[in-house]
Amino acid sequence: MAEKTKAKARPEDALAFLKQEHKALETLSRAFDAALSSEASEKVILGLVADILKGLRTHTRLEEDVFYPVLIETEVVEEPVVLVNMEQHHVWDLIMNDLEATDVSDPRFIPRIIVLVEYALEHMQEEEEELFPEVRRLLGKEALLEMGQVLRDARERLG
Repeated sequence: MAEKTKAKARPEDALAFLKQEHKALETLSRAFDAALSSEASEKVILGLVADILKGLRTHTRLEEDVFYPVLIETEVVEEPVVLVNMEQHHVWDLIMNDLEATDVSDPRFIPRIIVLVEYALEHMQEEEEELFPEVRRLLGKEALLEMGQVLRDARERLG
């Protein structure tokens, strides 16, 4: 019976996978906002911050190790577009490194995570609205399905 269910499951392509990753990060962002609004405990807020940082680091690795190289190799989009996205990830890394070096009692701690999340959500929205439709149109269904599997495998390895 499990085989039938598995066989009927629609394989997830790369763009659907990345959108799912984006949604998970959006959900963490909303939880973080709610925790701040409700003046949740430091433990809850720090747990959400840790989840956000882990999610962003994993997402960045997936895009930079799998997604972006395929876009460059296949010339689906112009290389400068991909390089801009990679530089946006680099900015996230800088903010995350600063955040990890900032004591939670520092008044800059919460603003840093807020800025990081805002940058990340804006980047993800731009990808979904501008980059993904072009990639879907030019790369093709089969290539996107194959890349989806590679992304899922990489995600499992990264945890």
